[in-house]
Amino acid sequence: MFGFGSLRDVLDVVMVPTALALLAIWIPHKWQNRQRDSEIKTDLVAEISELVMRTVAARYNPYDIRPTKDDHSREDELNRIYEKWSVDTCVTHSKLHAYFPHSKKGDESIHERWKHFSQDLSLYYQDSRDTNKVSADQWEHLLTEKARIIEDILASQLTGF
Repeated sequence: MFGFGSLRDVLDVVMVPTALALLAIWIPHKWQNRQRDSEIKTDLVAEISELVMRTVAARYNPYDIRPTKDDHSREDELNRIYEKWSVDTCVTHSKLHAYFPHSKKGDESIHERWKHFSQDLSLYYQDSRDTNKVSADQWEHLLTEKARIIEDILASQLTGF
């Protein structure tokens, strides 16, 4: 049998090195995927936190916004912040949908919960501008929901890209 005394000799010479080579390829690949997934999740969490806090803080702490050097009014600055929120929340929704599609979860999927959350935050922002009052209860609810979404992102497995 090709110079081998038994099937065991064939396995020792051919199969064991092949299996070791495959393991040597698989382990770093698995590690790289895990590292990539961690980076994506970390970036998403940072993006969400910054986006939400920048938007909510503009309404919650009215003294935090300073006019720009072009001497824009506070109202112009709030409009700019809301406009940025509107665009960035859509971008974040798209990223969440791409990385965590989970179509079987329906409204409980991360991207759908983000969509509902961003709509709630938009309503909160607009209501607080219309009434010029900020509700501490709504603020607390928004922060709690943001924390839940972040927990789900960190606990979920990326199934998209």
